[in-house]
Amino acid sequence: NAYHQDGVEPNSYGQLLFWGYPKKALIQSIPWMVLAAIPVFSLRKSNTVKEVGLCGLAVAAPLCFYALSHWHGGGSYSMRYFLPAVPFLAILSANGLVLILGAQQISRQTLLAVAVGAGVLYLGLQEAGQAHDRIFVPAALYVQWIIALLICALLVMDYFRPSPSGSSRAALPSLFAIAYAVSINLYEEAGHERTRAEQSARAEDLSAPLPTGSLVVTTVQTSLIPAERRGVNLIAIDKKNGGRVAQAVTAFSAAGACVYFHNSLSVDLAKEQLADSIDQTPVWAKSEQFPGDPRLAFFTLSSAPDACRAAFS
Repeated sequence: NAYHQDGVEPNSYGQLLFWGYPKKALIQSIPWMVLAAIPVFSLRKSNTVKEVGLCGLAVAAPLCFYALSHWHGGGSYSMRYFLPAVPFLAILSANGLVLILGAQQISRQTLLAVAVGAGVLYLGLQEAGQAHDRIFVPAALYVQWIIALLICALLVMDYFRPSPSGSSRAALPSLFAIAYAVSINLYEEAGHERTRAEQSARAEDLSAPLPTGSLVVTTVQTSLIPAERRGVNLIAIDKKNGGRVAQAVTAFSAAGACVYFHNSLSVDLAKEQLADSIDQTPVWAKSEQFPGDPRLAFFTLSSAPDACRAAFS
């Protein structure tokens, strides 16, 4: 409760979500990162102190710096503040995998089975999570912890009780972790592309009726980028700049330009600062793909010319 970030809310089961998505930390996007510890513990048997040390410092710098104040990430591939560490984690983890495999030969059939198994498991869990809210977060996040802990446990067993054959018990789970991470990021990339396409389509529908030269007061400027490209003026509003926004509204209105307030939140933030009242009856941007979406609503000043409303008819 000591820290608040917009969009971070628990669901009805107490599981933390970020704008409706499970919040992924670093290990929950790349469960293979535990392999990065192997070269560190193998330093006494190798002459790679400089290489491992350099990669370790490159990993530690962003992790330690941002961990002091930025625990939050996003709904994307990983914690965005930690991304500079990922290439160096990959280098260390690849070296760790080489040390694990040694002379052990993994057949193509085995690699294919591991890759398919990881993909099927992840896809199945995501579909189950979408169908049942109770396991929505566990299906997206907890398996990665299990994989990472399993690899760690097997590495400890290899250290204290080496296999008679000399092969590592952690070899296949490590390959599975890599395949699982690939599945995670491919699945999320597909989801991001769908979301991006939807947002682009909604932005086009939102922007289509807005007249060139008009002013739009909004809390989400990015959803009106097509309108701005066509000569529509955007001004962001928040709890602190209501007075500045009111001055802009007054100036544009006095010049005969149409003024719109995008969604009810903009109305709530602006109405106390304005000399003129806002018409509470919205005008709607037409959309076949998103009918009834509240984000398509605009409001005008009560004194606005009829032409400002007619643009939406």
